[in-house]
Amino acid sequence: MKNLSKITFILFAFTLLFTACSKSDDDNSLTKDKKLVSIVFPPGSQGKQMVANYRYDDQGRLIEIVQENPYLVTFTFTYMLDGRVEKIKVLKDFFDQKYIDYTFFYESESKIPNRIRYSGAVPTYTADVVNIDNTLFWNNEDGDEFVLEGVNTTNNTFQRLVAGGVTFTPHFNTQLKNGLAAQAVLNIPFAMLQGYEGIIVYFGLQLNSQPIIRLETSDGELYNWQYETDAVGYITKTPGGIEYRYQ
Repeated sequence: MKNLSKITFILFAFTLLFTACSKSDDDNSLTKDKKLVSIVFPPGSQGKQMVANYRYDDQGRLIEIVQENPYLVTFTFTYMLDGRVEKIKVLKDFFDQKYIDYTFFYESESKIPNRIRYSGAVPTYTADVVNIDNTLFWNNEDGDEFVLEGVNTTNNTFQRLVAGGVTFTPHFNTQLKNGLAAQAVLNIPFAMLQGYEGIIVYFGLQLNSQPIIRLETSDGELYNWQYETDAVGYITKTPGGIEYRYQ
């Protein structure tokens, strides 16, 4: 199936990110909400340690994810005055440093975009989004249809995503914490990115506000992720040595 082997490989590669070891914390951290500020990867074959820093504005909204060694802005988030997501800029090509801008348009005060504009490393075009009984339908430039089912506009979550003829069903654990609880506004826009990039980012980098414990696909694939946490449920470190740091 189109690109399925690609997403299967990437999802498998990211499984090292999804199991965290417990870590003690100070007393103050037991009573306050924390924000994810960086993910630190252990040194690779060339001895370099890669760090992905999460940056926020003065309202606590995630605005950038920046990679160190080498320095690269991988994601940029822009918001409307009322807090809705206006644009997500994604690094499309790591080597050529090409980006795609996803700009979202809304009708009146709706939380659900009714149009997406794609520009940057692709020919600029727009796709209309149709909302029928909380199921969203839209297409990319190749005519591939994407469907987001069971959309909940109260907490910006959804139940299933259909792309390339495959249905992806995530299962969340609301007791786990990844320091992104305040970023729920990003959930639906992230899942609406073009092609498989949105799926890979959404599941692979855990940018959704609720950590995923299981992902099922309609073609029989099943991914399970078990987490060990600190005393209050924050993911801290993976068996592969990847650290999650908060403030």
